[in-house]
Amino acid sequence: MLNINELTLYYIQVTFHEELRRIIYTSFSLLEMFGLKFYEDKYTELIQRRDTIDVDDKRDNFLYLIKQDIIKIINDHGVRLDMDMDVTLNECNEIAHFLYIVQNLEDYTDISYRLYAQDTSKNIFVDMVESLTLLSKSRLLEIIDYVDDSLITSLKDFIEDRERNLVSVEALDRKRLKYIQTFFSFIGDNKCLGRTLYETGYTSVTLEELTNLLRYNISDYIDKEIISNLPQAALDVLSILIITKDNYTLPLIKFSKFSYLFTNKLENVTKLHATILAMLNDFNMYLEATNQKELVND
Repeated sequence: MLNINELTLYYIQVTFHEELRRIIYTSFSLLEMFGLKFYEDKYTELIQRRDTIDVDDKRDNFLYLIKQDIIKIINDHGVRLDMDMDVTLNECNEIAHFLYIVQNLEDYTDISYRLYAQDTSKNIFVDMVESLTLLSKSRLLEIIDYVDDSLITSLKDFIEDRERNLVSVEALDRKRLKYIQTFFSFIGDNKCLGRTLYETGYTSVTLEELTNLLRYNISDYIDKEIISNLPQAALDVLSILIITKDNYTLPLIKFSKFSYLFTNKLENVTKLHATILAMLNDFNMYLEATNQKELVND
């Protein structure tokens, strides 16, 4: 849960529209994920200023401070952005989020394939970010000015160390199986398309492989289901995102990249995303509680 004080939370709620609030909360979450200490002090000080700054300037300064904090994380990792390209706070968040999640993946097969390519550090980095975020390659090439070679070297060393110390194919399979079983436990007796497919043998395929193997069109099925039962349609989609082996721990990113496999209608993407997000938040809390319980029992 985001750890910001009531004053900051209230200011964000009354000052910014819903979409920008979401982006700001993501920024603060990233600052916490990267372990920044006392990052909120300057925001509280700014909010409390009354006589020396008007409302609009305070708002602009608040956003400026957040962007600078996220940019500092990016810069500290050896990446420089081209601010002449009007880089948004959301784009900064996406790049910073990549720098975090790339250190916490279960499987580095796809990342390693690109990491060891014969190419410039910038091009390698752009391809990796594109694969794990919602940013397009063309936009990344515009906004990323420079990537230090040391970042690519450090990623290679980090991944090699992870693979030496903990990863085997069998270990990865066990982790994925546990994740899927925990999800099935979370949904209880509720039926869903992902569970049906998993129990009928589709246990080790990617999302694209699954859609190619099936004899029916998932998007047509989901579009019809949304009309009568949106929660069930969202559960069907989320379950498929989790049982397919590519980026199964990042279902929202996978959905955003492959939403066309689930619906033919743009308005349904928004409906599904919102409902899946709510389900996923509940599942993540259940997953954390389950893991904590296991630690206590051990």
